[in-house]
Amino acid sequence: MEGYSMHLLFFCAALGAFVVTALFHFSIYLQQKDKAFLTYSVYLSIYACFILIRILDERLTDIWPLSYTTVYHGDEILAKLTMVAYVNFMGGLFVTREMKFHLAGWRVMKWATYLYCAAYLLLVAIDTPISMLEKASFVSSIFLLGLGFFLIFKVFKFYKNPFYQLIIIGSLFVTFSTFSGVIYNIVTSSDKLSLPAYSLMLIGGIPEIIFLSSALGYRLKMASRERTQAQQELIFQLQRNEQLANSLNEELEQKVKERTAEIEVKSEMLEREKEQKLTAEFDKQIAEAQLTALNAQMNPHFIFNCMNSIQKYILKNEKAKALDFLQHFSELMRSVLDSSTKTRITLDEEISMLEKYILLEQQRLDHKFDYSITIAKDLQTDFFEVPGMIIQPYIENAIWHGLMNKPDKGKLMLSFEKENGSIRCVVEDNGVGRKRAAEIGEQNSIKRKSYGMTISQKRMELLQKENLDIPEIQVEDLGVNGHAGAGTRVTIHFQVD
Repeated sequence: MEGYSMHLLFFCAALGAFVVTALFHFSIYLQQKDKAFLTYSVYLSIYACFILIRILDERLTDIWPLSYTTVYHGDEILAKLTMVAYVNFMGGLFVTREMKFHLAGWRVMKWATYLYCAAYLLLVAIDTPISMLEKASFVSSIFLLGLGFFLIFKVFKFYKNPFYQLIIIGSLFVTFSTFSGVIYNIVTSSDKLSLPAYSLMLIGGIPEIIFLSSALGYRLKMASRERTQAQQELIFQLQRNEQLANSLNEELEQKVKERTAEIEVKSEMLEREKEQKLTAEFDKQIAEAQLTALNAQMNPHFIFNCMNSIQKYILKNEKAKALDFLQHFSELMRSVLDSSTKTRITLDEEISMLEKYILLEQQRLDHKFDYSITIAKDLQTDFFEVPGMIIQPYIENAIWHGLMNKPDKGKLMLSFEKENGSIRCVVEDNGVGRKRAAEIGEQNSIKRKSYGMTISQKRMELLQKENLDIPEIQVEDLGVNGHAGAGTRVTIHFQVD
C-alpha cells in the first residue's frame, strides 16, 4: 500500500511538472510566435491528460468503476495522440536547411505514425479483440521505435550542434523509459499496464522536459544573437556609407578650392596684362568652374530623405532592402562626382545617372509610381554628348509635383530619339498637372522649394556664357477631352554635331 501511494505521489508530481512546463512554453509562444513552443506545449498538455486519467482511474475505481476495455482504449488513444504531437514537434525542429538530408526520414516517421494511429482507430471501430490490438500495438511500436532510434543516431552522428544534442538526449530519456515500462509489463505478465510500469515510463519525462526546454532556450538565444549580428552588420554598412559620403564631400570641396585658387591666379593675370583676349578666356573659365560646381550639386532634400529611408530600413530590420538602397545611393553619388569635372558627358552616362536617381525615388516612395526609359534603336548613346544634369530637375518636378499628388499609382515615362540633327528627350508623367499641383502647393503648409529648377536655370545661363549650345525646352500640360490636368510633358532638344 505504501508503494502504491508513492507511485500516485510521483504521478501527481509529474502531472504538475508537465502542466507548468506546458503553460510556460505556451506563454513563450504568445510572445515569440515560434511554432516549436506551441507544438511542444500541445505535446505536454496531451501527456498531462494521459497522466491525469491514470490518476483518476486509480483513485476513483470504487466510486466510478470503469471497465478494462474503456480504460485500455482511453490509454491507447491518448498515447497515440501523444505520439502524433511528439512527431510533429520533432519534425518542426529538424526541418531546417542544414537538416535537409534527413527531411525524408522524418516525413516517413510522421506518416508512419499517422498511419499507425488511423489503423488503430479503425480496428477499435470494428470491435477488434483487445488481445489482437495489444499484439498489433506491440509490433507497430517496435517498428516506430526502431525507425526513431535510426533517425536519432544519424542526426547525432552528423550534427554536433548543442541544440540538436540536447533534443536527442531528451528524446533518448523518454524513449528508453517508455521501452522499459513496456518490457517491465511483459516480464510481470500483467493484463494491463501497472502503476510501476507507468512510473517507469514517466521517469524519463522529467529529464526530457529539462533537456528539451534547454534546447528551446538555446534556440531563442541563437535567434536573438542572429538578430543582433544582423543589426550590427547594417550599422557597420551605414557607417561605411557615411564615411564614403564624407570622403566624397571632402574630395569635392578640395576640387572646388583648387578651382577657386586657379581662378584667383588667372584673375591676377587679367589685372596685370589688361588684354581683352585674356579677359574673355578668363570669363569663360569662371563660367566653366561654376558650371562644374553646379553639376556636382544634388538637392539636399533628396540626400536627407535618402538617409531617412536607410534609417527606416534598419529600424525595420530589413537588411536586404537597406543594403540594396545603400548600393544604389553610393553609385549615384559616385556618378555625380565623376561627371562634376566635365561640362558635357555622354548621353549614356546621363541616362545611367537618371535611372539610378529614379530608382532611388521609387524605392523611397514605396513604389508610388512606375517608370520606363525608352531609347531609339538608331541612337548611339555612347557617341553623343550633352550637358550633364539638365534633365534631372524636370524628373524631380514630375515626381514631386505631379505623381506624388496623384491619389493612385502614377507612371513616369522617359524617352530619347534623334530628330532633325538633334536629340529629343521627353519627360512625361500622368500626374495632376501644373495647375492642380500649384493649387495643392498653396494649400500645403509646408512649401517645397524647387531647388533643382534653380540650379538648372543657373546651368543654362552659364552654358550661354560659355557660348555653348543651350537645350531647347518646351513644357506642355496634357489633358483628357480638352481639359488639362492629366499630366505634364517636358520636351528637351539637345543640339549635336
